[in-house]
Amino acid sequence: MQLRDPSPDNCASHRSRHRVRNGLLAALLLGAASTSFADVTLSYKETTSESAKGNTTQAFEINIKPPKLRMNEAGGMWMLYDGSIDTLFAVDPGRKSYTRINRERAAMMGGMVSAAEQQMQQMMKNMTPEQRAMMEQAMGRKLPSADSKPKTTYKKTGETRTVAGKKCEVGQMLTDGSVEIELCVADPKTVGVSKNEYDVMTGMFELMSELRKAAGSFFNREFPDPGEMNGVAIESRGDDTGHHVLADVSHKKLADTMFDLPTGYKEEAIPTAP
Repeated sequence: MQLRDPSPDNCASHRSRHRVRNGLLAALLLGAASTSFADVTLSYKETTSESAKGNTTQAFEINIKPPKLRMNEAGGMWMLYDGSIDTLFAVDPGRKSYTRINRERAAMMGGMVSAAEQQMQQMMKNMTPEQRAMMEQAMGRKLPSADSKPKTTYKKTGETRTVAGKKCEVGQMLTDGSVEIELCVADPKTVGVSKNEYDVMTGMFELMSELRKAAGSFFNREFPDPGEMNGVAIESRGDDTGHHVLADVSHKKLADTMFDLPTGYKEEAIPTAP
């Protein structure tokens, strides 16, 4: 594998991996649900480094209108899941483009990532520790080792809290036994997510599970199933992901056009090389 200069296409690959990462975080925050409501909008705030002063910024917003789900990021990018065709779209308004992810493409991506990882393993055999460190710095992540990837699991602690006026149960995402992300998960009825909305989430979770397997080299780890939480996370804390809190839940009717791909946007290929 060759290291590439930060060209526009390479930057696009980085942004696509960033969207995938945020999509995974959104999946963790959604969990599972029940009951019956109309369309729903979940707004999450991210506490900044100025948290001592109580300052927050809009992190992302999740809109659900079965059979579709849309997640808006503060930076303008957004993701769309269409349950009727079991497909996820990552939309980049800056480039007026989108990437399409379905089960077939996730499987294809997995094969290509696996081949790239094997090629990297061959390269690493002849690397000095200094060369390896330089390559990791250029790629912005640790290179995978020949042994198995770290395994991430979800564990309930038994602790309960009240966040944004809602009771929730604390759970931890553990990587090889070390806490990486702490979540507080509320009963879906408390949050207000309907059965139909849950069905859309379930479809997205299953597709994201396939994507997580395919994208293993991007994150150099295994991920647990978000369904293990059995609820909706209304708070999350992590060194890499920040501190997110559910700030608002709205059942205002959502326009159908909000869940359409913009006219004139071009489709880009899924990034596959780390």
